[in-house]
Amino acid sequence: MDKIKIVKMGINGEGIGYLNDKIVFIDGTLLDEEVEIKNIEDHGTYYKAQLARVIVPSIYRCDPVCRIYDRCKACALMNYRYSKQLSYKQQMVKEAMIKYAQLDPSLVKSTVPTKKLYYRNQLKLPLKTINQKLCSGMYKANSNHLVYLNHCVVHEKGLEEIRKYVIDVLNRYQCRDYNPSIGKGYRYLVIRGFDDHYQVTLVTGKQQIDPQIVEMLKKNPKIISIYQNVNTAKNNLEIMSSNFKHLAKQRFLEFKIDDIELRLLPNSFFQLNLEQAKNIYHEVLNMLGNDCDLMVEAYCGIGAMSLMASAQCKRIIAIENVENAIKNARDNAQKNGIKNIKFVVNDAGDELKKITEPIDVLLVDPPRTGLDETMIKAIKEKLPNKIIYVSCNPSTLGKNLMMLKTNYDVKKILTYDMFAQTPHVETISLLIKK
Repeated sequence: MDKIKIVKMGINGEGIGYLNDKIVFIDGTLLDEEVEIKNIEDHGTYYKAQLARVIVPSIYRCDPVCRIYDRCKACALMNYRYSKQLSYKQQMVKEAMIKYAQLDPSLVKSTVPTKKLYYRNQLKLPLKTINQKLCSGMYKANSNHLVYLNHCVVHEKGLEEIRKYVIDVLNRYQCRDYNPSIGKGYRYLVIRGFDDHYQVTLVTGKQQIDPQIVEMLKKNPKIISIYQNVNTAKNNLEIMSSNFKHLAKQRFLEFKIDDIELRLLPNSFFQLNLEQAKNIYHEVLNMLGNDCDLMVEAYCGIGAMSLMASAQCKRIIAIENVENAIKNARDNAQKNGIKNIKFVVNDAGDELKKITEPIDVLLVDPPRTGLDETMIKAIKEKLPNKIIYVSCNPSTLGKNLMMLKTNYDVKKILTYDMFAQTPHVETISLLIKK
């Protein structure tokens, strides 16, 4: 077997070394370790290999608390001491800023920590029949092999309690997994909750859900909203379709951030770590300041950040291309009695071009793909005085900042650990017009 030294960490939490002067990626290895590798695959410009044995372990290596860590691989950094997870994430952002934006890495601040375990407020798990019982689990990376999930240590404890309750109910009525040949069965279980109240969505084929199942779910006082989502699409990467049926109890899942009351539909996006989301929102408000005539928020989702910012701005235009999200946002504004926000359904770049008055602050929180060409062009035409850029992808953030820095000074980049035990990192960048 080949022996190599791990010289750096990759963006997916894997260790990186060199074999025959070619880079090699090895899952489960850590910086400064000496390891033996096996099953080496040649991908042309790089190798991928499996860890056979750790010869000299990192002083920061620890035992994962999850029993299925080696099989699930969703929490790639669970074998790394938490303090090093935080510094790893800061380093990943620094390297992206150097590589893609040619920015001073000292702009990237230390990672703000979060709860190490039991922080996720939502789960979306595939269902499969194993030994005549319906089970929930996680697909092993790059496969369709389901790893049975008995207990997940990053889900909030109440979320796990409801997951087990729903699975028990489905098995009591001998429910089975989805059969694509007949278009019936149970495909996914989606649960989200706040303050010990939960919304359950059963993603199924075209069958009607047994009313007795719904009655059993209704008996749990913590389940306050029940939906069915019918999804018969083949090879569909989306867990849920647009075909929702409200089965029982409330239509919305309700919760509060500070004094803002929010309502969520099953397909509304919201951050999976509420406490860290609050920290990010509060920092956005701090960067926003109080001298703002017009703020524009692009990719606003259900409008949470605009609603929180409404007291600090005379006017806000919030843009989102998902119509249901805007309906949800308008309902949230009405519920909170907030009238200085205009919610618009449109592409962010196209709508930004239409705004004729000066923009004091542009707040953007785009998907992982970052700001597209239309949006970058619109920003360069409108030149808002200040840009607050919330990002979940350091690479696309770096590429976008490279395009914007001819017109803007990047003042600071704050990093947040939104998903402990994983390689993912959230950032807030503050840009001021030159």
